[in-house]
Amino acid sequence: MSSSNIVSAVIRNTPTYGAPITGATFLDNPHLVTEFLEYCDVLDIVRFASSTKVNASITCDYLKQRLRRIVRPFFAKTTDDFLDNMSTCNAVISGSAALHFLLAPKSTPWHATDLDLYVPQSNASQFVTLLTQLGYQVIHRTKADHSFYSHSNILTVLSLSNGDRRIDLIVSKKRAAAAPIFQFHSTAVMNFVTRDKLFCAYPELTFRGLSLVNGGPLYICRRGRNTFNAITKYQECGFRYITCASAHELHTTCKCLPRSLTDKRGMWVNTRTLPRVSVCPNETFWHFGCHNICWVLGGMACGIQDGFVNGQVSVIEDAS
Repeated sequence: MSSSNIVSAVIRNTPTYGAPITGATFLDNPHLVTEFLEYCDVLDIVRFASSTKVNASITCDYLKQRLRRIVRPFFAKTTDDFLDNMSTCNAVISGSAALHFLLAPKSTPWHATDLDLYVPQSNASQFVTLLTQLGYQVIHRTKADHSFYSHSNILTVLSLSNGDRRIDLIVSKKRAAAAPIFQFHSTAVMNFVTRDKLFCAYPELTFRGLSLVNGGPLYICRRGRNTFNAITKYQECGFRYITCASAHELHTTCKCLPRSLTDKRGMWVNTRTLPRVSVCPNETFWHFGCHNICWVLGGMACGIQDGFVNGQVSVIEDAS
């Protein structure tokens, strides 16, 4: 039975809002509930949270613990301190760690070996200082012109280590830390996590193990070979790359058309307000320092044999 079918079965047998709870129920065993959620991706967890207020409270606590578990290998004794610092500096987690957070732990055989953090230029020095206080030291610095991550919105990439673990800190040129994420090599990793929020840009693809390729890094970036290796890495993690035309069947926006944080095609989750989630330009301003982020994935244009569209990212910043 798939995780979605399991969730549906549990929801059908869970008392609804306002209904009296009589006798022993599934929710009476916290260990059983946690074990059940370990087989669920975040999409299923949101469905479970929407069934009752009790389930919403349980899943809020569970997602917070799941985030701590993702971070703990890198900050074993200072997990909460790191999360506080990340929030203070408007930093986000992305890359394989964020993707692993979205997927069901019991059905995901691979683990993130490093931690990709994104921070705005204005907070970079402060964040590096805080990471240093938590035991990390800068071991390498790469300028954006020599980075294979993207070609426009990255100022620099810092590699930090505590001797056992490695962190890549990507400094965004924009006030929004997440701006470079939408220039990634594929949609599978166009996700980010904060202390209490997460965003998945292409949930219809990601939770099916599917991905579209962003052709820009392959053709424009100086180190296209590294981009190709990154794509291969996620193939080995079980993702299947499909054509843009195939994605249209899933109501996913064409690679040639614009997307944004607030277009309701992505998935937002707020661990403080589950199951209620609301994201609008006003909220993105207060939480991310910009009103919106818009992007075009880019690549071969659908229906045009030789047409190619460059990927684009625009940050709608405040001008007041």
